[in-house]
Amino acid sequence: MTSFIAAFLGVLIFLMSGQMAVADPSGTIQRFMNTPVSHFSYGMERLNTWMAEVAKDGVYLNSKQIFYNVGGASFDWNKNHITLSMVRFRSLQEDDSANLEEECKAAIDEIRRQGGIFEGQLATGMNMKYSYFASQFFPSGYGLSYLSEEDGKTLDALMSIEVSINGNPGGSKMGLTCTAPLLGTGYSVEK
Repeated sequence: MTSFIAAFLGVLIFLMSGQMAVADPSGTIQRFMNTPVSHFSYGMERLNTWMAEVAKDGVYLNSKQIFYNVGGASFDWNKNHITLSMVRFRSLQEDDSANLEEECKAAIDEIRRQGGIFEGQLATGMNMKYSYFASQFFPSGYGLSYLSEEDGKTLDALMSIEVSINGNPGGSKMGLTCTAPLLGTGYSVEK
């Protein structure tokens, strides 16, 4: 028993006597560490992550799953506007007869469904006052009641959807972009 205690103390002294090199954070890192994250920054990051997942999961059209290359959310400071977007690049092997507008509409509908919006309206029966997208601006665990109904509706009104299906670099495949308000059923197409 005495030899065990002696060995333990020897190891402990050895570990404590070693110099551990620890670097202090640089001034820039320290400033970032001391800057709180706003609800806006938090919400935009969560929307970005959510839209990346929607793009990765894809959209079903006529029993076919179509995957998107990029999904994200951006804020236009000049227009005070949030855009939820997905982009797909067409391949050279893709059928020329593909109905891109139909695909665009299916993608817009999927994004709306992800936000709890069905046929242009917030889901009924769930007592929703604003979309799931608006709820991303407050930390998890607060529930939907943390955001005021007025703020949630304001956020929803500031959001739109943009789905782009890009032509290929050679130009033999055309592309288009569809835009739509988050709430509602309409959309517009730009070729």
